[in-house]
Amino acid sequence: DMNYQGDPALRINYYTLPDYTIADNNVNIVESTNPDSIRVQFQNTNLGKSITDSLSIKIHGIDFERTEAFKLFDILKISNISIPEHLSETFNKINSLTRDKSLFAFDNNFQIEFSKIKSIFKKNEKEIKIIYGENFSIIHSVLNNNVPITSKVKPRNKVWLDNISRIIIENKIKKIVCFFGAAHTNYENATSLTNTIKGIDNFKDSVLNIKGIYNHFFSYGQMTDSPRIFEYAYKEKELYEKYANQFCRATIISTGNCVELHLKNKVDFLLFAKDIVLE
Repeated sequence: DMNYQGDPALRINYYTLPDYTIADNNVNIVESTNPDSIRVQFQNTNLGKSITDSLSIKIHGIDFERTEAFKLFDILKISNISIPEHLSETFNKINSLTRDKSLFAFDNNFQIEFSKIKSIFKKNEKEIKIIYGENFSIIHSVLNNNVPITSKVKPRNKVWLDNISRIIIENKIKKIVCFFGAAHTNYENATSLTNTIKGIDNFKDSVLNIKGIYNHFFSYGQMTDSPRIFEYAYKEKELYEKYANQFCRATIISTGNCVELHLKNKVDFLLFAKDIVLE
């Protein structure tokens, strides 16, 4: 849950090839004067690309107190924008920080650099708005994010809920999909987001909590060295070996159907998945 795009174990649509589908009602057999051949007309849709639909999906970030914030600062600038001379040193530093793999969110050095950049951006807001253009709203969220830099669950849950509530109200959102770590979604934790989101209008009885257990997953774009299941507090490896269908890429089961009845008090469903090694 430290990735601004959501669960770092997930990559959003990383397939590079088309995914064609043809509906039965879009296939027509055309009469031909040649008895040895037929002519077929059909309309196909590439699900691998954006398709026209009444449903729109927008990704929002609510967890900006991590090193990924530097990458946001770096990539959201308007292409080929000219950086004012008095800000050039700051943006060079940002570019350097995005490549610094030694940085960790709870390091003192990260907190110092992050605080320094946020302060400079706030003091030069007029120029920063020009540099980021329509992306400034995202930068504004980063600069005004009140989530403390801590590993403690309760204070992070509180501010995340405030951010989620604001986003839902501002964008008049009716349905949401969220990706968080188990510590933030366990029903047995009164401050977990799966409990507190129910306090938002229209979501009282509409929360579905699915825990993912991954084998050989992608982490920050890199494949783990060997197939493995990361253990947290659910005995994930034992559950995976017991319930996952080895012939399928993913298996989902209701915790109500699990012998381990205590799971029903934590989550609604368990999703067992393994990522495919891309050649």
